[in-house]
Amino acid sequence: MIELLDLQQTLHAFAACNDDDEVWDIFGWVMTSDENLLDARLWLPSSSNEALDDDGERSAASAAMGLFPYLEPATFADVLKVQKRQRPLSSVQDYAQALAYYAEFDAFQQVDGVDVALGGRKLQHRRLRARRVWAQASSRPSI
Repeated sequence: MIELLDLQQTLHAFAACNDDDEVWDIFGWVMTSDENLLDARLWLPSSSNEALDDDGERSAASAAMGLFPYLEPATFADVLKVQKRQRPLSSVQDYAQALAYYAEFDAFQQVDGVDVALGGRKLQHRRLRARRVWAQASSRPSI
């Protein structure tokens, strides 16, 4: 029997993996019953062959349960990592929003101010300093 999970349980399953290789070894695909992951039931088949047929369409088992391919497991894990790095205290709803954003735009959702929090302040300071040095050098009279 196929075990369906909610998003919280799915997040725990991914968190239990040590690295991307383990994600690939354990999960074949992330299948969902609904685009809204907070309301969805998710299935983490052990291989992509369980989830998809030879033509890349959803398998008979997936279709019978009303499940659709959502993201590849490594991509799903990457979205979780980026969200956690940007907002370490993210809620399940925050993760759902980040995953939905990626699924729609094929890009990671950016959090305002994260560059500063992750060291962007140093980069911004270096840019300002470089501008001042350049301005001072260009204002000197030539000989």
